[in-house]
Amino acid sequence: MTSKLKYLVASGVISAAMMSASSAIAAGTAPGTDVTNQVTVDFTVGGVNQTDITSNTDTFDVDRVLRFTVVEDTSGTRAGDTSVVPGQNGAETYFVVSNTSNDAIDVALGVVDTDTNNIIAGATYFVESGATPGYQASEDTATFIDELGADQSRVVYVIRDVAAGATNGQNADVTLTGTVHVAGAAGLGTQYSLSGSGVALVSDDSDVNTTGTETIFGDASRDGAEAATDGYTVSAANLSVFKSSRVISDPFSSTNPKAIPGAVVEYCIAVSNGAGAATATNVAISDILDMVKVDYSASTIFVNATVADFNTATQTCSGGATRTDAAGDADGGSFTGTATADTGTSTVAGTIPSITASQTLGVRFQVVID
Repeated sequence: MTSKLKYLVASGVISAAMMSASSAIAAGTAPGTDVTNQVTVDFTVGGVNQTDITSNTDTFDVDRVLRFTVVEDTSGTRAGDTSVVPGQNGAETYFVVSNTSNDAIDVALGVVDTDTNNIIAGATYFVESGATPGYQASEDTATFIDELGADQSRVVYVIRDVAAGATNGQNADVTLTGTVHVAGAAGLGTQYSLSGSGVALVSDDSDVNTTGTETIFGDASRDGAEAATDGYTVSAANLSVFKSSRVISDPFSSTNPKAIPGAVVEYCIAVSNGAGAATATNVAISDILDMVKVDYSASTIFVNATVADFNTATQTCSGGATRTDAAGDADGGSFTGTATADTGTSTVAGTIPSITASQTLGVRFQVVID
């Protein structure tokens, strides 16, 4: 069996094992290696041992088989789609390119997006330099893999920006492609091809085996090209807000108060996060009051209030954590303006630290009708 045919058969026989056993994808003997063999024959005549005879020395060159893999990097927390938020820049997906050839190769890279929702932009990809683990914009600048040795691997990062208008659950896929090129010098070498001439020429299976070192594709599609797909999934908050008011008391009645001058009115500002949405943090609520018509009741700001009947005419808030009126302090509540001014506007603010999926929380405060 010729050396070339030996590699072709081996490639087919071990293809399944390559998927599960690292030993099955070892690079193998380097191309151009001379494999020599000489036979010795021992025999007797009439029971008497005779002088051994030896054959000629047979020599053949090991051919070059080109094969590599491109797969999603599933190590650690990198498995599955990358979770992103609307407006995020520099979001990463991760791939591993491994050389299972019996020789060093260069690999040209490219990326194809599948983005029906138009949520990603900024098509860039980089090879990890190895200087610092993880993507480093100042270090990982190569856009092709140079001199990837046999049995070596490199991580490739695909970098995308996420649209500010992306919504929870939307996703986009990125496919990293690679083609095998000639190694041996700095920079991306010539692409191996089934057509053309020179060092990049790959022998077709129908070619007659020669005594020199030949080169064949050993990848599944026999074209020196591989690809893998990873993706981005948007994890966003889905907030809705509803403001309601109720009369607490008036100067004449505490049992059936009316919205008359002097009456105390409580505002309930409720914020709800949708089912399956990402947690919203630092939810800052700002309410501008018309001071011609109402006066703010000092020290009545409460955050994290419990909400009943969200987004209905009967919506109310109760409980919560009290906040001071002072602007600029760290407690997440403030009143800016003059509480009893008869002109202009003033602002009541309250910050809810976080609202998880399917949760509704409120900010409540009171005013007096002028």
